[in-house]
Amino acid sequence: MSKLSVYLKDLKALAQGLFKKEDSIKSSEKKFGDVEFSQVSTKTFKGGFSALEVLFVIIILGIIASIALPKITLTRNSAQAVAYQTDLQTIISGTQEYALINGFNVNNATPLWLMGYLHLSPTRWVVSGDSLKIGREGKEDLVNNCITISFDGINALHIRLHNASGTLSPMCEAILKHYPSSEINVPLSRAL
Repeated sequence: MSKLSVYLKDLKALAQGLFKKEDSIKSSEKKFGDVEFSQVSTKTFKGGFSALEVLFVIIILGIIASIALPKITLTRNSAQAVAYQTDLQTIISGTQEYALINGFNVNNATPLWLMGYLHLSPTRWVVSGDSLKIGREGKEDLVNNCITISFDGINALHIRLHNASGTLSPMCEAILKHYPSSEINVPLSRAL
């Protein structure tokens, strides 16, 4: 079979798809170069959906969304809680390590130093007065206001896990369930 005959066969199939007419059952002869072929039109579908079909699709999408959205929110809160727990462990171990190696002077310690030394994310933490708190977009997060980190000025880093707003957000609940005590004092003197 030559390339031309294969090409013409493909062209015939294409022409059959292009020349269809709705509700028509006519046969017609088409000529392409020296080769003739017949094309039979058949009934085609109307382009569009009925209102009932669209309604069913919208209902199904609504059901799927109502199932998926709470799980997405729960997953996001869990991921944020894990990020803050990791940051807390980094703060505890990094500050203790620095204090043991360098003879840490607590009087010179500030939350701003803590953010810079430990490379804490400014999207998750903000300096508020003399303490470090959970932040959102560079401001203190009032919804998830459950962690306060400060230096006591003597010889310890003080981490307070609390319910500042009266009700706990899901993220704060996830963080607080991993810490049995609401206060963590991290000693920073060489004589541990």
